[in-house]
Amino acid sequence: MINLFERFGFVCVGMNPRGECVFLKSRKHIDYTDPFKSFPFIEPNFKKAGMIPIEDRYHDILFPYSELKGNKNEIEEETAGNGVLKVYIGAPSSPMHHQVGEPVIIYRKYTGTKGRAAFKSVATSFCTIASLTVVKRSNTSLMSVDDFVSLAGNKTIFDEKSLNSIYAKKKNLVLLELLYNGYFGKGHNVNFNSLKQAGLFEEYPYNIRYTPKEFFSILEMGDIDVQNVIID
Repeated sequence: MINLFERFGFVCVGMNPRGECVFLKSRKHIDYTDPFKSFPFIEPNFKKAGMIPIEDRYHDILFPYSELKGNKNEIEEETAGNGVLKVYIGAPSSPMHHQVGEPVIIYRKYTGTKGRAAFKSVATSFCTIASLTVVKRSNTSLMSVDDFVSLAGNKTIFDEKSLNSIYAKKKNLVLLELLYNGYFGKGHNVNFNSLKQAGLFEEYPYNIRYTPKEFFSILEMGDIDVQNVIID
């Protein structure tokens, strides 16, 4: 437990009468050298941000708190959805520009047939990239399937059989560990149409590079107080 506290930036500042450490994390002294130590805050001097698109059926298991207005969440509790550390497995057609420590917008991609996708596909959450591992590139394996399955652990929505299948079928494969910094919440998610009109969705999601100002704009569109996310 002590290791967990320290991993997330808490410091022992004294002892209680029972001889136990009293841990404190001060907003005035955030350690931004490690995204875990600064969690839930985002490093204020990041240079760019990105977007991670996730199909709705997977999104709602991995990010159960990032709900949609008018969409009753009846997803059963899954291990992958419980923690603040999420594992995202993607198969981008080209190398990703994302880097460890950078923030990303989580985009729920609507795959249904009812209604207009432009209003049902939405930005729901924001995360920080804790690690990025290239598993396969141009059908060349950079990691064994066993190591891939082990790395994914129980933080992904896929079981071992599915992970083996993904590894065998995908030519390009990356594994991202994401720290779940926050979510917009019901009635506050930002749909594709709003992002497009604001000039914040001009290309394929993997390729989007947001400036800090653009990233903050999306947070504000989702009614997030940026001063509670970015502490300088």
